[in-house]
Formats: sequence, structure tokens, C-alpha cells
Amino acid sequence: MSNPQSNGINLSEYPLIQNSFSQNSVNPAPEVFEDDDEELDLRQISKVIRRRGWLMLGVGLAVTFLVGSRLMSRPPMYQEKFQLLVQPPGTDMSNPLAGIQSLTAGLNLGKDVSYYDTQIQILLSNKLLLPIVDQVNQEFLQDKTNREYFQGDDPLKIFDLDFLLRNLKVGQSKDTQILEVSFQDKDPKLVEFVLRALSNAYLAYTLEDQNIKSAQQLSFVDKQIPAVKKQLADLQKQLQEFRLKTNFIDPQSQGSVISNSLVALNQGKQENEAQLNQSIALYNNLRQQLGIGEQEAIALSALTESPRYMGLLNQLREIDSKLAAASARYTDDNVIIQQLQAERENLLPLLSQETQIALKGLPIDSTQFQSKFVSPNSIRLNLTQQILVAANQVKEAKARQKSLAATEQQMRQYIKDFANASGRYAELTGEIEIGTRSLTSLLSAKQLLEVESAKQFIPWRLVSEIRTPQRPYSQLFRNLLLSLVAGIVAGAAVGLLAESLDRSFHTPEEITEETGVSVLGTIPYQPGMTDFKTKAFKIFDQKKSDWTGFMEAFSFLYTNLFFLRERRSCRSFVITSAIPGEGKSTNAFFLAESAAKIGQKVLLVDGDRYFPQQQRWSLLARVHGQEPEVPFEELPDDSDNQLVPSLMSQNLYVIKAAGKWFNPTELVSSKSLAMFIKQWEEEFDLILVDSPPLLGIADTKLLANQTDGVLLVVRLDKTSRDLTKEVLLELKMSNIPIWGIVANGAKNSNRRDYYYYNYYRKAKATNAQLARF
Repeated sequence: MSNPQSNGINLSEYPLIQNSFSQNSVNPAPEVFEDDDEELDLRQISKVIRRRGWLMLGVGLAVTFLVGSRLMSRPPMYQEKFQLLVQPPGTDMSNPLAGIQSLTAGLNLGKDVSYYDTQIQILLSNKLLLPIVDQVNQEFLQDKTNREYFQGDDPLKIFDLDFLLRNLKVGQSKDTQILEVSFQDKDPKLVEFVLRALSNAYLAYTLEDQNIKSAQQLSFVDKQIPAVKKQLADLQKQLQEFRLKTNFIDPQSQGSVISNSLVALNQGKQENEAQLNQSIALYNNLRQQLGIGEQEAIALSALTESPRYMGLLNQLREIDSKLAAASARYTDDNVIIQQLQAERENLLPLLSQETQIALKGLPIDSTQFQSKFVSPNSIRLNLTQQILVAANQVKEAKARQKSLAATEQQMRQYIKDFANASGRYAELTGEIEIGTRSLTSLLSAKQLLEVESAKQFIPWRLVSEIRTPQRPYSQLFRNLLLSLVAGIVAGAAVGLLAESLDRSFHTPEEITEETGVSVLGTIPYQPGMTDFKTKAFKIFDQKKSDWTGFMEAFSFLYTNLFFLRERRSCRSFVITSAIPGEGKSTNAFFLAESAAKIGQKVLLVDGDRYFPQQQRWSLLARVHGQEPEVPFEELPDDSDNQLVPSLMSQNLYVIKAAGKWFNPTELVSSKSLAMFIKQWEEEFDLILVDSPPLLGIADTKLLANQTDGVLLVVRLDKTSRDLTKEVLLELKMSNIPIWGIVANGAKNSNRRDYYYYNYYRKAKATNAQLARF
């Protein structure tokens, strides 16, 4: 026994759409079932025809016959027609009237549709046909001279709008300007009367339609002219008020003035910038030469202009000279040196006092200049004056720069306001110009429309003569075609209905497409297998080729299963079906026999405790020509403690069903059966357990949980798709591996599963014929 949790192909890893035979993916896509009502493609339609062809053919022939008989029994019909020459209205492009097409678009006079299609719809409208119906009823059917339409004083014929539309046809002759109007009825006189009434109504319609169009166009223009005039007057008033409010006269001249002012402003900014840079450079140069700044220059200039300060400064310098000369001759204790020092000390307060007087009113600390100034000279005074001039020039240039920036800002705001005003001015003048042109066009259009309305209108013309039809027209081809179409439609509908009601699988491909599970083998239909007990010794009286093909299908099935289990290292399988009667027990026996014939040691376990299959298997073995070595009747019953395999034929062992071991309670609570299966896997190459159907019985899922997985048998043309999907879903929910599906009862002799055998049989027959020669 293998643990389903560890098995490599359990349904948790391989959902129902996973092809477990051809794919090795570990993480497949999630489960998806396509809807049954998806569109049929051509291949599916061909399958429906093959399966339901006789039903579709029978229904189609019956409907064709009934419809044809009905149509052929109708009385003869008379038909007549007349032709109208209809010339579509043209547009004279040299005429300014063409320019008002955009204006008349509001009246829907220029739709982008076919002119003739539009006229045909109008000719078939109630407005034109209802008067014809009244005229026919009043002037023709009420005429007592037409006695065939009366029974006593009551009219027999009902002529209404629906009757007229059913028998009236209006169409355009190909590549011409001619409309053909035809009418059919059993009475030729009525045909002529209706056609004459229609021709008169249609010709009158053209004249009325032209008059209405001309009146509509002229009315539209007359309504538009006052509106355009009022709109133009309002625009001119708005322009006048705008000029008075904004002093906006001529945008071109005002724009030139603004442009010149902006150029001059930019030029002044550039000149002031150059002068500012020049003054800053001169100031920095003079400051570097003198080693003083602007404030020091101001102080120096003020002190040099004070005579008393200059006198005291000269006295101080004279004392300093004497003190220097005396210091060279005397010591510091000498009376002369002390006297000179005393004089110097007396001058310093006077000099400081004079400095404060000279710098009074200036934001300068007078004490910081007393020890820095030297005796002034003309060059130093000149440079001092230049540095003051340069400082003043820098201040003046900066003030001018600030003023120019403010002026520029004002100028740009003015330009912005001017641009807004120019836009509004251009908008108003543009609207006035458009209104003027519109008014001129409308006035011209009115004159041209008045002239155009006065011109002669060319109406539609009747180009064929209306006569009383003499012969009924043949409807044979039409009736045959309608009958054939009705038969085809009815047959197809019945076939599709029968196919939609049939919920069974028909081909192995449908099983794979619907469920996503691989079909490991396709077993051909073998007559007599369903009622095998009554035809046990008759089914093999068929041709040898049919029986051999049947057995070859099981060899093909085991080959697929062999390669599949070799990759997965599995030996034990449960063979089951969704419902009874799908052939699971027969398939289990022949699959075991095919494996035994090629040398595999096979154990076939009868796990159906409700309907044991030992006698059926024994009968199959006898009829197939393989007498069991030990008849099933003589096989020992399984004891309460063990399950003993019994040899049925070469390499094939069987175990009879025992209620104890296959009871659901025993399968759930005990591990004994799992231990037996583990022992059998070591002894046998293949273990097949025939179990009850899945739906409604828990035995199969409990048995499958003890083995390596399930082989599901599906009988073609019988098993319901819904039941099969339900079974697969239950197995997936139970986490039971599904190894594949066996399609049983295939009636198509060209199945690919035994192509090789048919080819081999034909080749063998050919070689036998050649050997006789």
C-alpha cells in the first residue's frame, strides 16, 4: 500500500484538468471546468451530424415535405410593376447657395445617408400608404360591380396596411436612377388598381416635398437674419464700451509705443549697470591706495578744513621733532626732555578737543583718527576727494538701478494688462467680422433661394406603363428554396436539441476535454457483453478480427499503465466507475488477463461485497478458451484471519470477496487490509481491485485509500458527464490519486488505440496470399 499523502500524483498536486500521464509538473494550474454551453466549433458540429444525422435527415425531410406541400397548394399570384425615374438633387458649386449647407444642417436637410434608401423608406411609410389603403377599400372593394369580392353585401377581402406591405416591394434598379415598385395579389384587377394609386401618390409626393423643402430653407434664412443683426449690434456696443473703459484705441500703435519704451528701459539699465561697475572699481582702487574707507575720508576731509586743528597738529609735530633731537643728547631725566614731554601732553587734550569739534555731527568716533593722520598734502587731499566722489557715484547708480527696476515692473504689468486687453479686442473684432460675413451670406442666400424657388422643378417621371397582369408568375423555385431552408433549419434545431439533452460522453476526446484527466485506453464496443449471461457462448462466434481487436485494446491499456506506474513505482489500483453497468468488472478481468499473458504476475481482487464477480470472471475465462486451473466454485473461502490468493490461470491470481475485510467499518478502523496489500505488492507485479461504483457507496474511496490510486471506467454513449465530474470532484476532495480513465464501449472502429492491430492483420493476410502463389 502507498500513502496517498506521499504519492506523486494525488489530486491535491494534480487537479482534474491535469494530464497525469503526459505531464510531470509539480505545481499545475488550478482546476477549471469549461461551461457546457460554449460555442460549438466546426469540429463539434461535424460530431453532432455524425451522431444525429439520421434524426436530422428524417426531421428535415418531413418539414421540407410539409412546407413544400403547403406552399404548392397556394393559389396563383399575379404581379405587376412600374418604374420611376428619380434624379437626386444636385448642388451647383459655382452658386454661393452651397455655402449655406452648414447653416441648413440644423434642419437635418443634409444627412449622410443614401438618397435612394431614404426615399424608399419614405415611399413605404404610413403617411403615403394609409391613403392608398383607404382608397382601395372605398373605391375598389366597395364597388358592387366586383361581385367576386362580396358575399351578399359583406366584403370578403380585408385590405389593410399589413396586407399592402406584405405584397408591396420598392427597390432601386442596379446602377440606375430608377425605382421599381411592384405589387402582387391573386386578383390582377386589384394589382392594377393599387399600382395606379401608388404611382399617383408618389408623383404627388415629389411636388409636395419640393415645396416643403423650399419653404423650410427660406423660413430658416428669414429667422436667422434678425438674430444675426441683433448679435452684430450687441458686439459693436461691447467694443465701444471696452474702448472707453480701457482707453484702448489702436493696439498696433500702442504696441509700438510699449515696445520702444521697453527697449529704452533695457538700454538705461545696461548703461547704469556699466556706470555702477565702473564707480565700484574706482572706489575700491582708491581705498586700496589710501588705506581708508568712506567714513575715514569724510573725517579726514573735515579735519583738514579746520585751521585750529591743523595748527595744533603742526605744533605737536614740532615738539615731537625737538623731543627726538633732545633724546639723542640727553637722558629721560633731563629737564629739557621733561619740559618737551610736558608740552606734548598739554597739546594732546587740545588736539582731541579740536577733533571732536571738527567731527561734531558726523557718525564717526573721533578718538580713532588722532593717531592715524599725518600732515596733509595736496595729493592725499585730492585722492581723498576722489574716493568721496566715487562713493557718491556708487550710491547714485544703485538708487537709479532700484528706480529702473520699479519702472520695469510697472512696464511689465502694463504689458500684461495690454495683452489681456488686446485679446479681448481681437475677440470682439473677430466676432464682429464673422457676424458681418454671416449676415452677408444670409442676405445673399435669401435672394438666391427666392430665385431658386421660382425656377421650374423637374419632378419624378413614370417611365413604364401600368397594365393588368395577364399571367401568374411562377413561384416554384421560391417555394422549393423555402421548403429546403425550413427543412435544414428544423433538422439542425432538432439535432442540436437532442445533442444538448444528451449528457453522455461520446468520444475519448470529449472525456479529456471535459474532465482534464487522461484517457489511458479505449475499449471497443463488443456486442453481447451487456447481457453476457444469456449470450455467453455466442459473443465469440463473431469474426476473429473483432475479438482480437477487443483484446488488443486491453494490451494497449496495460502498456500505458505499465509505463505510467514504472515512473511512479506503483503496483496496486482500484478499478471503479461512477454508476453500475459501465463494464468495470469486465475491464478489470481482461486487463488482468492481458498483463498476465505478457508475463506479469497479476492479482485480481473482487472487492465488490454487494455483487461479487467471481462467476462472471470464470465464465469469461471458459468462453475465452482458458479453463481455470481451479474453478471458482472450488476456491477456498477467505478465512477470518487472512486473504489467500488463488491461482486462476497462468500468472493470474484472484481473491474472492469477503464481507469482513471489505466492510467500511473494517476499512476505517483496521490496518489489516493495508498490511495484506503491502505483502501482495512484494509478491505481485500488478494488483487490480474491482470495487463497487463510487456514487452512493463509501467502499470504493476507502479501498482506494489503501492502494496507489484509481482507474475510472466510463462507458461511452451512456455515462453522464455530470455524474463523472461529480465522481472526480469527490475523489479530489478525498485526496485520492486518479491515474486515468478507461473509455469503454467505443463504437468507432477506426480508433487509434488499435490501429496497429488492423494494420498488422491486413499485412498478415497479404503475406498469406503471397505465400500461396
